[in-house]
Amino acid sequence: MTTPIRVSAATGQGVPTLLEATEQVLREAREHAIEVQKPQERRVYTLDEAGERAFTVTNTGEGTFLVTGVAIERLTRMTNFDRRRSRARRSDQQAKAGVLSP
Repeated sequence: MTTPIRVSAATGQGVPTLLEATEQVLREAREHAIEVQKPQERRVYTLDEAGERAFTVTNTGEGTFLVTGVAIERLTRMTNFDRRRSRARRSDQQAKAGVLSP
C-alpha cells in the first residue's frame, strides 16, 4: 500500500515527490506487464474452415447452373439486390471465390 503524498496547488510543494512516486509506480507496472505478457497465439487452420468456403456447381440444363455452399449461400442472403453496388460486390466476391470468371 502506498502512503499519501501531500501536494499544494498554490505553492507546488510535494509535486516533485508525487512525480517521482508516479514514475516508480509506472516503471513497476511496465516491468510486471512484460513478465505477464502472453505468448503469441498461433492460428490453427482445419479442413472444416476450408469446407465452409467450398462450393459445388451443378449443371441444371439449358445453360443454367446451381451453385451451393455455406459461404456462397451466406453471401447471397446478405446481398441487397435492390442496390447496384451490392450486386457488383457480390459478383466481385464470387469471382474471388472462383464461381465467376473475373
